[in-house]
Amino acid sequence: MTAECPNCQSHEVEAKDGYNTTLVGFLGGAPGHDHNNNCWKKFYRCRECDTKWEHALRRRCPAEDCDFETKETCFCFSQIPDGKALFEWPTPKYLLIYDKATREWSSSTTP
Repeated sequence: MTAECPNCQSHEVEAKDGYNTTLVGFLGGAPGHDHNNNCWKKFYRCRECDTKWEHALRRRCPAEDCDFETKETCFCFSQIPDGKALFEWPTPKYLLIYDKATREWSSSTTP
């Protein structure tokens, strides 16, 4: 899925490499299960109109016969279009990568 600006529908979108996570959910599950219900969010920006927004990622437990899924909505989704998390990150045209050595951001196109 290609990232699209919710304001002008442009695909000239950049996103930061990596994601942020909240610490308000819960961790757990039996061995082999992943029941981390914290929100994972990634920041996006349109290069055409400078609109900024976030997307959140929903996840499923990898264990066979387990129907655990992370939540679709959360109070921390204020900057997310439609207020709902997705099962895959939208792919931006440009990826912003932070270089800790130089303390600068660089941009590259995504494949």
